[in-house]
Amino acid sequence: MSNKENLDHATQTREPKELDFYADLNDFLTTDEVAKILKVSNSYLAKLRFDSYNKDKDGNLRADFLPFFKAGKSIRYKKSDVLAWIERNMVRG
Repeated sequence: MSNKENLDHATQTREPKELDFYADLNDFLTTDEVAKILKVSNSYLAKLRFDSYNKDKDGNLRADFLPFFKAGKSIRYKKSDVLAWIERNMVRG
């Protein structure tokens, strides 16, 4: 078995460590951080969060909805959701 195969095997078989969870916490962004990334205002992000804006006439979430979660008064976005939202809204000619 080569070194690369050993490393791949070790990575696949190791038990998740408690520290892995905490490393993933950096994958969450604040409203200010998302606004800077997208170069939009915080009020635009608030508009995107507004329920009636994000639902179609049947009450289903629109395809361009930017997922977020609230913890108390804090709003957070997963970095992967922001990147996926950018890709979904990319205009290609």
